[in-house]
Amino acid sequence: MKTVIMPDLSTPAHGFHHTLDSALEILAHLGVPFHRIDLRMEGAGHPNCAIISQSPKAGSALTNDIRVSLGVSGSSTFYDIPAGMWESKPEEEPSVDDIVRVFDDPLEKTASWIRKGSRLFEISPENAAACERWISLFGIRPEDWPSWLHYRLALLLPSLHRLAGTKNGVCFCFGFLLDLPIESFSHRATYLDLAASECSRLSADKQRVAMDLLVGTKIEGWRGLIVVLGPVPLSTFMEFRDASQARLLAAVADLCLPCYQPYRLEWKVLDSRFPVRLAHAHQNGLLAVNSYLGATPYELSLNSEEMSRPA
Repeated sequence: MKTVIMPDLSTPAHGFHHTLDSALEILAHLGVPFHRIDLRMEGAGHPNCAIISQSPKAGSALTNDIRVSLGVSGSSTFYDIPAGMWESKPEEEPSVDDIVRVFDDPLEKTASWIRKGSRLFEISPENAAACERWISLFGIRPEDWPSWLHYRLALLLPSLHRLAGTKNGVCFCFGFLLDLPIESFSHRATYLDLAASECSRLSADKQRVAMDLLVGTKIEGWRGLIVVLGPVPLSTFMEFRDASQARLLAAVADLCLPCYQPYRLEWKVLDSRFPVRLAHAHQNGLLAVNSYLGATPYELSLNSEEMSRPA
């Protein structure tokens, strides 16, 4: 078994000195757990959190029975308590300073752990685990989203409360997450069916005018929202007809559209300025999808998905 050697953490070099954070990280890499490390604050006079003393000495063997003691530059917790409590005691009794200094070790270790929290959430396309941890903080299950979308989703979530429910925000969410443009928003009336027991029956039940009298078997509900996605190539439309992609599209809509408002997603495929050419799907020939009555002529391009537009 390889012997672990105590590194030199307290001797500064030209332009460099070890801090509490770097010392704890090095000791962690050497396999020294936190409970074998004792920290004591040595007061001011050096750069804050610099390591100014250590035990054992550099080069000593670090066996499992040896504790590591580090002297750290900085004020102890003793100076954070009211000045009236700065009292001394006879040498045979512990002073307030001796009692309060016990808390320096766990507090400094906790502060170091908090400072390293940025590494725990170091969001990047290559750090999938960090993206998943960050997404989980917002109450969203990362496993419900495809892995290739985790980085984009992690970047979006902190601003989602300002974007969701607004036209510009919804356009941004669909474009940023799925690369889908939005052509327009519109509204439609929606109606709720009433149970037979809730309907008015003249001369029998629920016939008080302006109170519970209803004409018909439906009442108007929240206005529905129609979101038209596009214009997009035919391949994009066909891609989102797949079951998994359709679920992803619905998840993005639920993420950024108002939760109280019913919505419907519609598509605009290719360009409505061009007329339908039957039997050619890429030239507006897919009925009920991109069969428009446009009047702008176009050149025949049977092998191309994009139409040739006039100059």
